Amino acid sequence: MPALLLALVWTALVGLFAGQFIVAGALDWDDALRRARSFWMAWLPLLPLTYGFSRLLLKHQVRPVYSVLLHIAACAAVVGICHAFTPERPPGIGREGAGPLPDSALRPPPRGDGRPEGRGPDGGSPPWGRGPRQGPPPRQDGRQDQGRPRGMFGPFGFRSIIDIVVYGGIVSLTHAIAFLRRSQQRERRTLELEASLSRARLDALRLQINPHFLFNTLNAIASLIHTRPDAADEMTVSLSELLRASLHGAGSHEVTLREELELLRLFTDIERTRFGERIRFVEDIAPDALSGMVPSLMLQPLVENAIRHGLEPRTGHGTVSIQARKEGDRLVISIRDDGVGFAPGKPGKSAGGIGLTNTRDRLRALYGDGQSLTIAPADGHGTIAVVSIPFHRTTA
Repeated sequence: MPALLLALVWTALVGLFAGQFIVAGALDWDDALRRARSFWMAWLPLLPLTYGFSRLLLKHQVRPVYSVLLHIAACAAVVGICHAFTPERPPGIGREGAGPLPDSALRPPPRGDGRPEGRGPDGGSPPWGRGPRQGPPPRQDGRQDQGRPRGMFGPFGFRSIIDIVVYGGIVSLTHAIAFLRRSQQRERRTLELEASLSRARLDALRLQINPHFLFNTLNAIASLIHTRPDAADEMTVSLSELLRASLHGAGSHEVTLREELELLRLFTDIERTRFGERIRFVEDIAPDALSGMVPSLMLQPLVENAIRHGLEPRTGHGTVSIQARKEGDRLVISIRDDGVGFAPGKPGKSAGGIGLTNTRDRLRALYGDGQSLTIAPADGHGTIAVVSIPFHRTTA
């Protein structure tokens, strides 16, 4: 990128320098480009050298005072090198090797009456102002002036000013590129840090969910191990399969809805063993929703919440319904139970425990404001929890 940029800078300098002669009508394109290339040829190797020198000072973080002194010395060297390649005359002033213009070429052509062009009747200047530019005044020693510009805008001064400006421009460009790169690196490091912190937070939340479920299941197994040993044995087998499947996907915070439902069925098998015919699970999943990505182990705490707070306190049979639909660019999942619902005067399940709190935090960490989890009384009786997240498929 810097090499291409420096090549464009050199091309622009040549083009601008040649363009001024074209606009003034002094030279044609071929001659203007030839003279411009000759004028800027010294900068063809000096542009990358100046850029590399400036980058070297930035890389080693040279103190500003020393850096300024080094740049002044380098700029003086550049000016000297460029002066060594400067033509005898600046481009557009006379012709190289043509020598001084003759005195007759510096005077205007005579008029028809014999008086020089631009002179009044008495041979003086016209009354309306200065006449055409005359040649240089005669020197004191009687020799004709060579016609070259003098002073700070002579060949050397003219060239030196341009070289100093170009050197300063290259140094400024180097600093601008370095500043842009540092800014991009800081932004990239900030994004990586935020992603790392987000992953660490999600891992911590997930580690909280797994022990929460594990302790509840172990307590259930302990309560059945003497009264219903066969049921306790089935729960132990189902728990081992669930933990194995959970650990298999521990490196990912999102899984497809199809995979999440497979994990959920291992959990519902444990609950069926625990409650027998008291609880029935019903799934109503749209086929196009199965490929959508959801947070891993998201459904388990919602279903567990419906059983614990909705169905377990009531007598008789109960049903937990799991429904999933793709609605536009959203994936909407609802968990509904026909249990006791919200107790009058109490906040109910919306307050939530560890499982629901962590589920809310994980949704917020993964999707920001693009997610929602609402828990409200269902129509008739019971409770419904609705999760709405952006629908997207895996990028792997």
